[in-house]
Amino acid sequence: MTNTTNLVKKAFSVAVAATTILWSVGLSAFLPTAASAATFGDLIKGTSLSTVYYYGSNGQRYAFPNEKTYFSWYKDFASVKTISDSELASITLAGNIVYRPGARWIKITSDKKVYVTTPAGKIRWVETEATAKGLAGDNWNAHIDDVPDVFFVDYTVGDSLTSAASGYDGLLWSDATGTFRVSGTTYQKVTDAGFAANRFNAGFVLKGTGFTKSGLTAGAEISAAMSNLTDSAQKVTTATYAETQNVSIALSASSPAASTLLNSQGVAHLASLTFTNPTSSAVSVKSLKLARTGVSSDNTLPNVYLFNKFVRLSDAASVSSGIVSWNDALGLFTIPAGGTSEVYIRADIGDSTGQTVGVKLASASDVTFVGAFNAAGSFPISSAVHTIAASPSTFTSVSFGAATNTPAVATGVDAQSDFTIWQSVVTVNNNEAYLHTLRVRNIGSISASDIGNWRLYIAGVQAGSAVAKQDVNGYVTFDLSAAPIRVKTGTSTFKVVTDIIGGTTRTVTVGLRNSADAIFVDEDYSQADKVLAAGSAFSATDAGQQTIGSGALTVTKRTDSPSNKVIIGASNAVLARWDLKATGERMKVESLRLAYTPVEKAGGVVANDTTQLRNGAVYADGVQIGSTTTLNATDNTTLAYTEYSFGSSLIVVPGTPVTIELRSDIFDNDGTDNTADGDTFTPTMAASSSTNTLRVSTGSYDQYPANAVVGNLLEIDQGTLTGAKNTSYANQTMLESKVAAKIGSYSISSSTTETVNLTSLVADLDGSTNLADGEVTNLYLMYGKTGSMVATTVKANPSESDAGNSWSVNYALAPGQTMYVDVYGDLDSSLDGNEVVLTTLDFAATTASSGQGADNGTAISGQNITIGTGTFTSALDGSSPVAQVVAANQTVTAAKFRFSAANETYTIKELQVSYVDTVNAPGSGVAAGVELYDGNTLVGTAVFNQTSGDTGANTAANVLGLSIPVDANTYKVLTAKLVLNNVGFGAGTSNKNLGLALDLVKGYDSAGTLYTTAAGYSTDRDANNIWVFKSIPTVNAVDLTNSTVINGQATDLYKFTVTAASNGSIAMKQMKFTLNWSDGQTADSMELESIELYKNGVEVTAITAVNEDAEDVTDATGMLNKDANVVDNTLVIAFTGEDEIAAGETVTYTVRGVPQGFRATGSDTVADSVSLYLAGDTAINGSATTPLVFLNNVTSASLFKLHSATSASNNGTAYNFIWSDLSSQTHSSVSNDTTGAVGDWHNGFLVKNLDLAAETWTK
Repeated sequence: MTNTTNLVKKAFSVAVAATTILWSVGLSAFLPTAASAATFGDLIKGTSLSTVYYYGSNGQRYAFPNEKTYFSWYKDFASVKTISDSELASITLAGNIVYRPGARWIKITSDKKVYVTTPAGKIRWVETEATAKGLAGDNWNAHIDDVPDVFFVDYTVGDSLTSAASGYDGLLWSDATGTFRVSGTTYQKVTDAGFAANRFNAGFVLKGTGFTKSGLTAGAEISAAMSNLTDSAQKVTTATYAETQNVSIALSASSPAASTLLNSQGVAHLASLTFTNPTSSAVSVKSLKLARTGVSSDNTLPNVYLFNKFVRLSDAASVSSGIVSWNDALGLFTIPAGGTSEVYIRADIGDSTGQTVGVKLASASDVTFVGAFNAAGSFPISSAVHTIAASPSTFTSVSFGAATNTPAVATGVDAQSDFTIWQSVVTVNNNEAYLHTLRVRNIGSISASDIGNWRLYIAGVQAGSAVAKQDVNGYVTFDLSAAPIRVKTGTSTFKVVTDIIGGTTRTVTVGLRNSADAIFVDEDYSQADKVLAAGSAFSATDAGQQTIGSGALTVTKRTDSPSNKVIIGASNAVLARWDLKATGERMKVESLRLAYTPVEKAGGVVANDTTQLRNGAVYADGVQIGSTTTLNATDNTTLAYTEYSFGSSLIVVPGTPVTIELRSDIFDNDGTDNTADGDTFTPTMAASSSTNTLRVSTGSYDQYPANAVVGNLLEIDQGTLTGAKNTSYANQTMLESKVAAKIGSYSISSSTTETVNLTSLVADLDGSTNLADGEVTNLYLMYGKTGSMVATTVKANPSESDAGNSWSVNYALAPGQTMYVDVYGDLDSSLDGNEVVLTTLDFAATTASSGQGADNGTAISGQNITIGTGTFTSALDGSSPVAQVVAANQTVTAAKFRFSAANETYTIKELQVSYVDTVNAPGSGVAAGVELYDGNTLVGTAVFNQTSGDTGANTAANVLGLSIPVDANTYKVLTAKLVLNNVGFGAGTSNKNLGLALDLVKGYDSAGTLYTTAAGYSTDRDANNIWVFKSIPTVNAVDLTNSTVINGQATDLYKFTVTAASNGSIAMKQMKFTLNWSDGQTADSMELESIELYKNGVEVTAITAVNEDAEDVTDATGMLNKDANVVDNTLVIAFTGEDEIAAGETVTYTVRGVPQGFRATGSDTVADSVSLYLAGDTAINGSATTPLVFLNNVTSASLFKLHSATSASNNGTAYNFIWSDLSSQTHSSVSNDTTGAVGDWHNGFLVKNLDLAAETWTK
C-alpha cells in the first residue's frame, strides 16, 4: 500500500502539543571556539547570527532549521565553531538538515499523519496504530515531534509503513541480545563503542515486539564511527570518507618556447606539464584530454604521446575534432607522495609544412585521477605555438634493419650469460644523430625473474648502464638522455645482450615495436627523426623467437674456497667450497661424490696411509644436508670417494646459486691417526653418476658434475709462537736507584693457524754483566696487547740464575696476533756504571685446537741496560718565530724553547725569560707580561719584575709553580707568548724590541735533585727580535698577468696592496721601486714616462715621482731611462703629505706609466724588457737607543730620509719604504719639522712580504 493509494481506513490521529521553540533560543548559552576555516563535518556559525550550520563533504553549508532537528543529530553545542561572517558568507548555502534517520518520528501541525524518518530525508507514513505499537510499544506517541509546515518541503514522502515486522531503514531497535540498526534488508548489531562513536541517542532506540530480525540478513557489526551514519547532510554514502584533494597542474619550466618543428619528424616536444601532489600518498592520473591549438588540422599530429622526458609513458593517441585523449583505469602515470611528475607531450608531425601547432589543457575536468582528487591550476594551460617548416635535405634519417632481426628463431636455447637477444643494423643518413633512448620489448612468455642484466651495445661498445630487469609490460628501457650517444652516418650494429637464468620451455621475443621508442636527435637541428624500418615506414623489428631448453647445472670452485692451512686435529674444518648454479629450470641434486687426495710430507710417514678423514659432511648455504660419514681419499682401495645422498634437500633454483661446503675433522679415521704437521691434500668433487640430478620441470636426469672439480691444496698445520726482542724499545742508559725501571721488552707472535694458550713466562738476569745479587729487586712482568697489559706478581729478590724467575699465566693468543712482555725491576743505588743489565725470556704454551706444545725453546735476549747519569739541556727550538714587526694590543708568540732529558725524567718547576734588549725594553710599558704554554695548554704567567741574569732590573719574568715533566730520552717544547699593551700617546712606547731570551730554568730529576749544569740551568737562549708598533702594514703584490709592452700606451706597470693592522691606522710616505733593464739584440733607448699612482683605481695627484737623481718622471719630459748613456734603476714615489690607511683597511696601489722605445729597431730578434719591484729595507731605522724616526729631505724636496733630530736637513739616512704607525700625539708629515714633533716614522725592515715579487714587461 502506498501513500497515494485510496484506502478506506480510519486514519489515526494523535494529539501532539505544539512546543515549537525558536531556533535562536539557547544558543547564547554556550561559548563556541573560534575557527579560521571549516572542514568536512564541522558545525559552524557566524559572529553576528545564531543559526548553526553543518559543513558538508561537498564544501557547502546546510542549516539546522530548529533545535529539534539539531538534537536528532547532536547532544549539545560543545563542538560548534565560530567563523567570521565573511568566511561564512563565502560558503554556499545548499539547504536544510532533516531529522536523522531512525531518530524521532515527525508530523506537521496541519496533518495528523505520523511519519518515520529514513535516510536522505525520505519519510514513511505509519498507517496504523498497530504498526506504531509493534515498533515502539504502547508509548509510541511519546516518540513524535512536530515539524513546522514550512520545513516539510525538505522531506520526500515514500511508501507507507503497514507492518512493524521488517522495520524500516535507519531503525534503531533493541532486545535482550543487544541493539541493532536496520539498513535496507539487513540488520547490524551496534556495539557499545559503535553506539558512542556514531553519536546514537538512547532515547531513539525502539523496543516494540512487532519487529523481528528473522526476515532480514545479518550484516557486519557497527563497532566504530561510519561516515555515512554521522554525515548530517547525508551526502556521504561510504563508511569511510576520503576528502577530495587537489593536484596542481602547471606548464613546466622545461616546456619549450615557440620553436620550429620539421615536416614529418618524430616525437616533437610540444609541451611539458608539471603535476604536483601535496598529499601523503601517491596519486595516479586516470585520464588526460588536450586540445590542439594553432593553425593546423587533426592530421598535423598523427601520433601524440605522453613521455617522461625521453621515455614513452603512453601508446599513441590520435587527434579527433581537435581533441586528443588518453585513458587508463589503473593510471597513465603516477605522481609520488609529496612530489612532482613532469610529463612531456610529444607528437609525430604529419605532412604539414607552414602550419602552426600547440596543445592546451582547457579545464580541470580534462584530468581525472584514481581516487578522490581534483585538478587545480590556472586553466587553460597552453603551450607555445610551434611553426612547422619543410624538412631540410641535411636532416638526419635513421632506419633499422628488416622486420626480422638477429637472432633467428631457435629452440633448445641454453640458459647462459651474455646472450645476444636482439640485433639490428642501423643506417644513419644525411647527418649525425644523438641517441637519447632505445626501448625494446619482450613479448615472449619468459618470466622477468628468469632473464636480466640487459645491456645495449652500439658498434661493439656498451651504451649506458645495464638494466636489471624488464618491466611489468616486458619493456627494457635504455635511457641515455643524461649522456646521449653520438651515432655517425653510415651503418652501426645495435645489439641487446642479456643473461638467461631460467625459463625452460618459455619463449623470448625481443624487438623495437614502436618508432617512438627510438629517439634520435639530429646533431644540427636538435629535432628528433621518425625512425624507419628497412628504409620504409616503421613496423616492429622483432628478433626470432628463442625457446629456452631444458635445465643445466654448473659446478665451479668458489674464490673463497680455503687455500691455506687447516689445523691438525680440528673438528668440522671447512675443506672446500663450490657454487652450484642452475639455468633453465630448477635442478634437484640427489647425490654428490666427494673425496680428497692426500700427499704426506717428505721423510714422514709412508705414502697412502691417510685414507680416510673423520666425520665428513656436506653443507648447502651453511646448513648440513645428508648424513655425516667418513670421507674417503681418492687412493682408498675400497672406494675412492664418499657418495652423499640428499633426497629432496638440494634443489638449485635459477638465479639463486647454492654454495656447497665440504667439511671434516682433520683426523685420520682408518684406525691410526697418521695426520702430521706439513701433510697436504686437495679436496675434490668427483664426477657423479649419470643419474644424480633431476630436471624438475622436464623430468629428465643428467650427470653433474661430469668431471671432477678440484679444490685448493691445503696444508695440515699446528699453531706456533715466535718470540723476539721488541725492536721498538732500544738499548737504554738508566740511573742507579731507579724504581720500576723497564729493563727488557719482548714480543710474542702467533702463527695464523690456530689460537695458542700461553701457560708460563720465565725472565732471568743471567745474561747481565758485573751484576751482583740484590742489585735488581722487585722484579715483575707486564704482558698482553698494547693498551690492555696486565701485571704479574712481584718477586722481591729475584734469582740471577737460569730459569730462576717463573710466572704461571693463562693467556690465549689468537691466530696472527702479537702480544708484548715487558720486564720491570728496581735498580739499586750500589750500581756504579760498570754493570750492564740484560734479561732473557722463556715461555711455554699449548695450541688450543691441536693440543700440541708451542714452547719457544731457546731463551730470548733482551736490551742492554747500561747504568749512567742523566742530563737536562735547553735550546732555542727550530720552530721559534723569526724576527718580526708586530702590532700592539695583542698576544704574540715570542719564542719556543726546547728542553731535552737524557737517561732520566726531569720536571720543570720554574722558568725565567728576559728581554734580549735589557736597556730599552724595560720601562717602555709595552709588555703586560708573559704566558707560558705547553702545546695549547697555558701552564703559567708572569710579569717583568725580576732582575735578569744580565743584571737588568725589571727585565725578567719568572714563571713559578710549574710541574712539567720531560720524560727520559724525550724533549719538551714550551712556548713563551708576550701579552702586549697598547702603544701611543697615553700608552706604551712604540718601536721597541721585545725579543725574549731564556734566562733560567730549574729542572729536577726523579729524586728531586735540581739539575744545575749551565747548559740546562742558566745559559741564555736568545730568541729573535720582536719590534712592537701601534699598528703595522702588510704588503702584497698583485699579479697583473699581462706582461707585453706596447710602446706609447699607458700601462699598469705594478700593483700591490697595503693592509693596516686592526689595532690602528698607518700612514704611507715613500716607496722605492728597483728597476732592471734588459736591452736585446740592438741598442734601444727604452723609457718609462708619465708615471702616475692610483689608489683603489683613483689617481693620486699629491705625489712626487722621481728617479734616483731626483728628476721628475711624472710627464713626458721626465723619464726613467735606459740607453747607452743613462741607466735609471730606481723609481721613488712619495706623497706630498701622507696617505693614511684606516685600521683593518686594505688599499690597492697601482703604478701606471707609458713605455717608449722598446725594441724600436725592427730587425731585433731578441726582446727588450724591464722589471720592477717594491723594495724593503735590510736593517732597522737607526738603533734601539737612537732610532731614526723624523722626516728629512734632500734639497730637491722629493726624496725623503729619516733622522734622529727634527732639524737635521739633508743629513738623514735614505730608506726604501717609509711609513708611520701614527703613535705620536704630535705626529707630523712635514719634513724637517722643528715644532717639537715626536717622530714616529719607520722604514721597511721586517715589513711582511717585502721585497715584493717583480713584474716584468717585455717586447
